[in-house]
Amino acid sequence: MRSTALAASASHLHRNALGRICLKANCYLDHRTKLQRRRNRAKQTAVGLMATACLLGMAAIASAAGAQVHAADAGTAPAEVTPCNAPVPAHAEGPPIELPNGGYCYQGPHPVDTTAAAGPAWDNSPGRHTHFYPPLDLRLFAYSNDCYRFIGDPEDFGFDGQTQAYYGTHPIPDGGWCFMTGGHHHQFDPWSPQFVMVGPWLHWQGDYDASFWTAWPYYSAFHKDLYPRFYGAGKFQRDHKPAPKLPPGAWTRKGSPPPLLPPPPRRR
Repeated sequence: MRSTALAASASHLHRNALGRICLKANCYLDHRTKLQRRRNRAKQTAVGLMATACLLGMAAIASAAGAQVHAADAGTAPAEVTPCNAPVPAHAEGPPIELPNGGYCYQGPHPVDTTAAAGPAWDNSPGRHTHFYPPLDLRLFAYSNDCYRFIGDPEDFGFDGQTQAYYGTHPIPDGGWCFMTGGHHHQFDPWSPQFVMVGPWLHWQGDYDASFWTAWPYYSAFHKDLYPRFYGAGKFQRDHKPAPKLPPGAWTRKGSPPPLLPPPPRRR
C-alpha cells in the first residue's frame, strides 16, 4: 500500500512539473510571436513613411514647375526639393537626337571626338550647323530648338582662343543651365545684368528655376566626380575616353539633402 501511494505521489509531482514546463514554454513562444509581430509592424511603418516622404518630395518638385527660386541668400535648394529618386535629366543619357534628314545639329563651337571624326579636336563654327557625328557626351551639352550647345569649359578641350571667366552654376543662352562648379570658362558673353563681376569671375546672382533644381542632384554628382577625371585639364584630348554613366545611387542616396550650390568667389 505504501509503495502504491509513493508511486502515485511521484506521478502527481511529475505531471505538475511537466505542466509548469509546458506553461513556461508556451508563454515564451507566445512572447516571441508578439515581439516578431511588433517588429514586422514597425518595419512596415518605416518603409511606408520613407515611400510617402519620397513621393511627397517629388510631388512638390512637380507642383513647383515654373516657380522661381532665388538662391543668392542661402545657396541651397528649397525645403521641398529632395534627391530621393531624382530622375536622370532629359537629354543627359540615352541615344542622341538626330535630325529628320540625318546628322546632328550644333549651336556654336564645340569639341570633337577625333576617334569618330578625323580633323581638329575643336570646331569653332558659329551659329547652327550640322555634323554626321553625335556629341561626344550628352552631359556636356544642353539641348534646345533641336540643337546641341556645348556647356563645358572650352579650355579643357584644347581651345586656346578668347573666353569669358565664370564662377559657379548659371543659365546659358537659348535656355538651360551650366552646372559647373568653381571657376570655368565659356566663349559666350554675359547677356544679363544679373551676372556680376566678383574679382576676375562673372557670378550669377539671379534666380534658379524648378528645372535647375530637378536636374541639380544628377549634374552635381557628374561634375564632382566624372568631369574632372575624364574631361578636366585636357584629359579627353590625351586619353579619348568618354566618361561612363553615373553608378546607381550616385545622386539619389537615401537621406541625403540636396547638394549645396557652390559659394560665390572671393574678392581679391
